[in-house]
Amino acid sequence: GASTLMEMQESLWKRLLSSNEDQKRDELRMDCEKLFCDMFPGFFDAPGIKNLPEEEVFAELVMDLRETGNMPCYAYPDGITFGIYKGDAGKLREAVALVDRDWVQYFQENDRVYCAFDGDRIVSFCILDDFGRHEGLHIGGPGCVGTVPDSRRKGIGLEMVRRATEILKEEGFDLSWIHYTHVGPWYEKLGYRYAVRWNRRGIVPD
Repeated sequence: GASTLMEMQESLWKRLLSSNEDQKRDELRMDCEKLFCDMFPGFFDAPGIKNLPEEEVFAELVMDLRETGNMPCYAYPDGITFGIYKGDAGKLREAVALVDRDWVQYFQENDRVYCAFDGDRIVSFCILDDFGRHEGLHIGGPGCVGTVPDSRRKGIGLEMVRRATEILKEEGFDLSWIHYTHVGPWYEKLGYRYAVRWNRRGIVPD
């Protein structure tokens, strides 16, 4: 009867929608794999990548800033402020060392670093990376994102990355890209999506 026909049409429509979503995911994954290889040529040949433990899987995440609306703000403690760091590089590196000593080498004098401050103390930080143009897209992203141990789990890091991403959007970047992370679900809270997963041998299929 009519109800059976409607149920069949509804089932077909759901399958078509699901098929379209799968196709879009496949296309996004293929595009992101190409972008990843274009942005980081020879990445898997680097000794630091080849020597990673076999079982460790890392991720790249992406946000399309052309389509993104306002991201949700995160609550953070009173007295926290945010801005581009303009102080002494040594002081910045001290804060970075509290998070990961291996990262200190990546913070250079002329880098644009966005921070969260508690008074005059740096409590969270990220480099505003510009990866250049690839496939006609201007790509940037927050890199080396860290929060000092005594300021974690307070929403400070999330709000800092949200604001950093908004800066990239206002500056006309097309995509915001998170490179080399093992905390993908943390970035997903802000609306970033998985682009590529990889281990020391190369890209890991979904």
